Amino acid sequence: MKAASRAEFKGMAQQSGLECQLHYLSAPRDIRRSRVLTRNVVKGDTFSLEVTPMMFDFMEDQFERPSDEELACAVVVETHLAV
Repeated sequence: MKAASRAEFKGMAQQSGLECQLHYLSAPRDIRRSRVLTRNVVKGDTFSLEVTPMMFDFMEDQFERPSDEELACAVVVETHLAV
């Protein structure tokens, strides 16, 4: 969620001799919200908890978009389709 947390996680992985790579899916907020609400209804194999609209909005406001430096080494997936 936060740049500092991502850096800390990457550092721990490197100290353990593990590779770590950021994957960033760039979908607009309305598409992400729609996907989350759909997962709440479908409850597929990977469903673990219901995310309320209030939870979604809170977490969206906490998220820090990766910097250009982070994205230079990341796998970036441009996704703009609703599910």
